[in-house]
Amino acid sequence: MTGKMMLVGVCAALMAVAVAGAASGETASVVVGLAKCADCTTKNMKAEAAFKGLQVAIKCKNHNGEYESKAAGELQSSGAFSVPLAADLHGADCFAQLHSAANAPCPGQEPSKIVPLTDGTFVAVAGKAHYPSAECASAFLCDPFHKKYFFDHFQKKPVPEYHPVPVPENKPAPEYHQPKPEYHPPTPEYHSPTPVYGQPKSTPIYHPPVQH
Repeated sequence: MTGKMMLVGVCAALMAVAVAGAASGETASVVVGLAKCADCTTKNMKAEAAFKGLQVAIKCKNHNGEYESKAAGELQSSGAFSVPLAADLHGADCFAQLHSAANAPCPGQEPSKIVPLTDGTFVAVAGKAHYPSAECASAFLCDPFHKKYFFDHFQKKPVPEYHPVPVPENKPAPEYHQPKPEYHPPTPEYHSPTPVYGQPKSTPIYHPPVQH
């Protein structure tokens, strides 16, 4: 499983290079894709050597119902290819096929269907491979990833995840109540007056008047 996922990553990266290279140039259509060497690892052979001289032919059905070659392009050292065409391939019945250095179809793999990728750019979805061909150095068109993954990776823009912004809770503002002063009247102190006793008044002495 890990090896398959690594192969997916390698082919995806090479496909991005092929798409970028196809963007430059004034053509009606461009077919991009990838090739892979099946036995390069076991035979200790570099993939660049296996791809040397190999071509990808684009064939479309004509008015007579026969497939004829419209264009061809060589494989790059990475296995990626980009074949420009003057004709618009929208609505056309076309396929891509790997050819040997002698310009003969490589046996062992069914033709690869061509499907739209972006405006003016088409991709070769690899046909079923039955066996590696010695005529083409065991090379075949690469399509290890699932079709849904392919279109999600190259056509759809990633949709950003939605993270709702947390709404702050509206907490009521604290009410301020000024403390009311408590009034405590002073308790009156009662003091009974102390009576003051003075000296008793002298009783007047009556003296009768003196008669002359």
